[in-house]
Amino acid sequence: MDSPALGFSVSTAAMQPASTGLSFHQLYRRRQRVTALNLSYLCLQATISPRIGNLSFLVLLDLSNNSFSGFLPHEIRSLRRLRILRLSFNKLEGRIPPSIHQCRELRRVYLRGNYLTGAIPSSFRNMSSLELLNLEGNSLSGPVALGIFNISSLIVIALTDNHLSGNLPTNLYSHCPNLQGLYLSSNEFSGQLPSQLNLSCRELVILSLSYNKFNGSIAEGFGSLEKLEVLHLGGRRHSNNITGNIPTTISNLSRLQEPFHSRNHIKGSIPNSELSCPNLELLLAAGNSLSGHIPYYLSNCFKLIYLDFSANLFSGPIPKCFGTLEDLQVLSLDGNKLTGKSGDQVLSFLSTLSNCRFLERLTMSFNPLNIIIPDSVGNFSASLKTIDASQSQLKGHIPMGISSLKGLTFLDLSNNNLSGSIPSTLGGIEGLQRLYLRDNKLEGIIPDDLCQLRNLGELFLSNNKISGSIPNC
Repeated sequence: MDSPALGFSVSTAAMQPASTGLSFHQLYRRRQRVTALNLSYLCLQATISPRIGNLSFLVLLDLSNNSFSGFLPHEIRSLRRLRILRLSFNKLEGRIPPSIHQCRELRRVYLRGNYLTGAIPSSFRNMSSLELLNLEGNSLSGPVALGIFNISSLIVIALTDNHLSGNLPTNLYSHCPNLQGLYLSSNEFSGQLPSQLNLSCRELVILSLSYNKFNGSIAEGFGSLEKLEVLHLGGRRHSNNITGNIPTTISNLSRLQEPFHSRNHIKGSIPNSELSCPNLELLLAAGNSLSGHIPYYLSNCFKLIYLDFSANLFSGPIPKCFGTLEDLQVLSLDGNKLTGKSGDQVLSFLSTLSNCRFLERLTMSFNPLNIIIPDSVGNFSASLKTIDASQSQLKGHIPMGISSLKGLTFLDLSNNNLSGSIPSTLGGIEGLQRLYLRDNKLEGIIPDDLCQLRNLGELFLSNNKISGSIPNC
């Protein structure tokens, strides 16, 4: 296989999984000025020879996505012209050689997805040309040398999914004016969130701090990050311990696509200042102590796909504005204090959701809604798979039109005040796997039509007023 761009030729046989065939020593003895060595995605199983240091003209070394094992040799320090080092997704172990800083021309370092241990060498701070440092998915531990955050050329720092600890400096971004991505999630960092956010970090696009042990509040300065698109401070499981209110300046972030603050202790209401969020796609704030009404101006977020306000203290009626979010796929409002409008017998917001043609999941359980399910529920998205409205004080009959939701696999209307009979049309939802109607006031017989639900795995009808025989399916 000829590779003129790499400055050498190597046979196909040499690319077999058990051997690299052409050793680094052989390349050196050919006296060719090899400037780029790309052996990525070749299923190679080997160790990296110390003789790699003899390829002193290398600018690019890419051995990623193989099965290289053993230690990263210290001789790599001899690659003084090296600019790009790609060793991700191998089986390298041990420590990162502190002498790597002698590769002073290094711009990009990719060591993601290995078994590297120990601390991140403090000598990285001497690599004044470094633009990208990706050490994600290893077992690195200990504090990060603060000098790394003083490298003004850095564009991306990616340290996610390690065991790194310690506090971050409050002026974390002051010396990284070009920083666009900071990925520190899934570590053991602690202390206060960085608070000194100003024009010095105006290039920041992605800030990911989820699944650590940070505390404190979200600083007003976050509102100055005008290019910020992704802000991850929480997660779907226990994450940080962020407290306080959401600052009003957050409304300045017009490019924001993914604010992710779930499972913290953020309180207060969503800022009253109208949010301009034309690019917002995910709004995840579950498991906090947010209160007040859900603001109507969320209709401005017309690209919204996923909205999760579950497990908070929101109150008042669910706004009709959700019906204008035509791209909405997930709406989770369960575990709040939301109600229907006073005197409104039909849950009007549900009627508007028929405009959300891509809706797949709707959860509104554990709210004192005290309303009737409208017949228009049958006009919901054909993509709808989950409806969970358990323990929400629903009343009236289960509408016959619900059978139009042919894609439904999960329906939970348990622990409500529903009355009347079980609609025979439920048997037409052929993909239904879970049907929960227990703890209501349903009466009459179990319709034979339910025998058509060939995929049904669970059917709960207990604590109703149902009579007659069980269908012989």
